[in-house]
Amino acid sequence: MMWQDLGIMLANFVIAGALMPTVLGKHKPEPLTCALDAGMLTVLAVAFGTLGLRLSMIGVSCSAALWYVLLWQVLKIKRRRKYETKKTNGG
Repeated sequence: MMWQDLGIMLANFVIAGALMPTVLGKHKPEPLTCALDAGMLTVLAVAFGTLGLRLSMIGVSCSAALWYVLLWQVLKIKRRRKYETKKTNGG
């Protein structure tokens, strides 16, 4: 095991931990932010996997998964608000 692999994994676990208040809280980032971060982290996870950096792949995948959860939450909130607005306006 290379020290870089372990370092990248640990750094991403810290990043994932830092995302938890956002996942659990009321305030969410914009959908584009969530989609871009999730997508780019997925690309990194695949790249690390093909380089044999399995721990890095796992760590980055955890961060990507949380961004996908945030994207789902944001889209769910926006859809609910759109429905409530439509219902309130008699549509």
